Amino acid sequence: MTFKTRRQFETLARAAERTGLSTRTLRRRIAAGDLVAYRNGPRVIRLDPDDVDRLMVRIPRSGDEHSLHPQVHAFVSVVHRAFRPLPLPPSAMVQ
Repeated sequence: MTFKTRRQFETLARAAERTGLSTRTLRRRIAAGDLVAYRNGPRVIRLDPDDVDRLMVRIPRSGDEHSLHPQVHAFVSVVHRAFRPLPLPPSAMVQ
């Protein structure tokens, strides 16, 4: 027999306290579509703690490109290719 684990939710206030973010910031993230929220009735809003935790992204150390978010890593690669120094033609070489 399999038991389904009950999904846990938290209030905006609890999520804000736990993460150090303000409830206003969490509401902005919900409005922007960056954070999923669940409503029960006209006023009750609950958040999945795992969804809130996913907002927190590690800041990589200098030169640590492998720890970047995949989209950021792709962007950095494109920028590096776009601004790679062009080889100088032989006529431009100083002798």
